[in-house]
Amino acid sequence: MDEILKQLTIEYLEAVEDRCSLLFQALNVKNKFELGPIMRQCQEPRKEFFVNGKRYEAYLHGRGCNVFDGQINIDWDFDAVGYGINPHLLSYYIEQSAPELNKLYPEARIKDEFEKALTTGELVKRCFLYYYV
Repeated sequence: MDEILKQLTIEYLEAVEDRCSLLFQALNVKNKFELGPIMRQCQEPRKEFFVNGKRYEAYLHGRGCNVFDGQINIDWDFDAVGYGINPHLLSYYIEQSAPELNKLYPEARIKDEFEKALTTGELVKRCFLYYYV
């Protein structure tokens, strides 16, 4: 996989992990498995929460969640394995966090690079999401 794209993907996964930790803290859950029932029972998918005095807005959606901190909206999907990489959501992250690279890494190129990485064994794919091995 292209080294710059690999670095952007790692940064995205770190941002997802960070936002998940904040969301878990705000909702008083330990992990994404405890978040599942909350998402299914949620009457209001939009939630405002504060952690260490900072305001965040979360939107719980069908396969995942997004959390906005006032500057960057981190959106992700997950399944029973973990936080998968959706090329569309990674493209959206690049658009916000590194706009100068957005034209170099449109969604179609990300998906193409990920499909190549499947053949080398660097990534695996499950339920339309990609994961590092």
